[in-house]
Amino acid sequence: MGKVLLQCLLLLIMPILGTFFRLQDALYAVLAILGIEISPIEAILTSLPLSERGVSIVCGLLISSILLWVLRKVNKEKVFNTGDKYGEYPLFLYYFASKILGYGFVTLVRVPIHLQFQLVIKDLFDNVKVDDNTRAYVQPVKVMKKNMEHISNEVNLVLNDTYKILEEQIPPNKRHLPTIIIFNGNKFSGVRNFNTKFVDEIRKQTNKYSQNYSQINIFATTNTKHNKAFIEECFKNARRTGFKNLTVFQFDPINNSFAKNYSILKS
Repeated sequence: MGKVLLQCLLLLIMPILGTFFRLQDALYAVLAILGIEISPIEAILTSLPLSERGVSIVCGLLISSILLWVLRKVNKEKVFNTGDKYGEYPLFLYYFASKILGYGFVTLVRVPIHLQFQLVIKDLFDNVKVDDNTRAYVQPVKVMKKNMEHISNEVNLVLNDTYKILEEQIPPNKRHLPTIIIFNGNKFSGVRNFNTKFVDEIRKQTNKYSQNYSQINIFATTNTKHNKAFIEECFKNARRTGFKNLTVFQFDPINNSFAKNYSILKS
């Protein structure tokens, strides 16, 4: 957040300075450094029907435009959300960082799972990084189903990976719904493994039940590498599995439950 605010300040300060100081010479100095011919720009500025202050503001805007071009080139190889802080920023900030400031990378590490879905589905960044410490470990998965006889347009998908999700952690108004529970197969030790069979099973179950239900509710304790894989496989690009509505429930450690929900896809 801090580096975005700093870059925004740098972009805004030059037009503001233009209201108090003459910036023509500063613009010409920048153009000279970049090897751009000054005389055509000078002729255009001289011909503008503006006061000297107005021309100075225009010069400030031009300097900011050049600065933005430089920032975008520098940011192209940088990861936006680095550091140890939890990246629960508004989605528009991620959009601004990518589309305006030109950041080329985003990491899903330390990002709430509902935002992970948004970042992957909306393709905001050219490159999406995941946890480098995840080891490949192919192992059998286990599938359980509950309440499948209940008539509903909603289905729950419970994904047990790093930690087991308990029934009492599911919101009471969702517990009666048809529920598909997939276990990665590992011992719930908190160790992050990447299991292709786990991703394949998620794809298989979502494909199968998208024909019967219009809404899917996701409850997951999955690591970022699994998340990126199954989101791309199941929900990215024209809602591949066919669910009209997708809601992701975020675990709240204070209440020890999946109390918060976020609508990711909506018909």
